[in-house]
Amino acid sequence: MQKPKVPLIVTGIFLIVYIVATITRSNEYAGWSLVGFFFSLAITFRGYEQLKGYSYTTMIFAAVSAAMYYPDYFIQVGDFKFTGLIIPLIQIIMFGMGTSMSMNDFATV
Repeated sequence: MQKPKVPLIVTGIFLIVYIVATITRSNEYAGWSLVGFFFSLAITFRGYEQLKGYSYTTMIFAAVSAAMYYPDYFIQVGDFKFTGLIIPLIQIIMFGMGTSMSMNDFATV
């Protein structure tokens, strides 16, 4: 099986742009190039059988990088603040965890 070369080259270009932008203190380019690096790295990982499982984790790194460089996009939209979503999201997460548990999980407690 031939490995994907184009996503690997694009990943390298994003990394080089990020390093140059960071050295020259061009934060407006550094943020988007870091997000692009992680996104293209996730796409590249999909082409390798051993690394497929890491593509979701790499996408999380892309989202965290976007939130670090551009926090204004993650605070509010219009008059709606995203802090109002914390409790419902925690409830959904806890419900999902609870429904995936079995009696054996409670036996150890």
